[in-house]
Amino acid sequence: MSKISVGETISQTYGFAFGRYLPILGAIWLPTLVLGAFAYFILLPDMANFPAILQQAAQHASQDPHTPFMPAALSRMASHGYLLDLIELVVFSVIAVGVTREALGLRTGPWFVYLSFGKAELLVMGAFFLAFVIFVVAAIALAIVSAIVGVVGALIFAGSGAHGASPATALASGGIAVLLGVLIFFAMIYFFTRLTYLIVPVSVAEDRFGIGRSWGLTKGNFWRIFVVALATILPLFVLEMIFAGIAFGPAFVSFAMEVQRHPDTANAHLAAMMQGMYSYMIYAYVIGLLIAPIAYGLMLGQAAFAYRELVPSVPTRP
Repeated sequence: MSKISVGETISQTYGFAFGRYLPILGAIWLPTLVLGAFAYFILLPDMANFPAILQQAAQHASQDPHTPFMPAALSRMASHGYLLDLIELVVFSVIAVGVTREALGLRTGPWFVYLSFGKAELLVMGAFFLAFVIFVVAAIALAIVSAIVGVVGALIFAGSGAHGASPATALASGGIAVLLGVLIFFAMIYFFTRLTYLIVPVSVAEDRFGIGRSWGLTKGNFWRIFVVALATILPLFVLEMIFAGIAFGPAFVSFAMEVQRHPDTANAHLAAMMQGMYSYMIYAYVIGLLIAPIAYGLMLGQAAFAYRELVPSVPTRP
């Protein structure tokens, strides 16, 4: 059984993300621009209209609180959200394939631009969609099982209460419920990681559906994958939170303070905040694009290099 070398994979991932910054930027900027255009013309106008939707809902609630109210703009916003989710899946598949090809040394064509949609991208899209469906179905099934266990436990506890159950019994029942929830949570992470971790490199290098292959290759490597992902993604997550705090934190703090002082004008303050975010979103987008090559290099490079260790026959960059 092949094992992922944790230190080597982490080292290669960071070397790829920073050392191949320009080729990665060339692979992502055009697909990201396409996604940004959709978000700008679809998502941001909905965000700008959101305070008006809240105002309409508040007026309806005060005038006719017993009648359900669904503003047409809110339904339109939901449909736009689903459309944007689909576009994001398509664009992510294009970017993932392009960056993984770069990591595996399989990318051809000019380094400064990339936009391709073929079999590999379709395989990635289909595999991630199927993994998502499996995850949702499993979550629903586990929720049903948990509910049944909870009901049975409650009945047992109620029955024991008739004979003078002690507080320790209630504490033990609560502890079992919490433990069950934690076990289910980590089981979902385990199965989702093994199903999806190597989807992209398998689709790129082997030209095949990646879920089953990912599951087989990651056998015995879950904790190694966990350490690699923690070492590469956690610093990125921290930096992203810092960036988001710097970019949007002052606006949210100002909004919260104004609402606290003048709660009757909360919608007006929300509209002003949204308008402010709308005006400087383009600057945040540009900064995000400059950071994105490192983010994608760390996120996608680790799987590519882990796959290359597990399948040595993959071509390597000269």
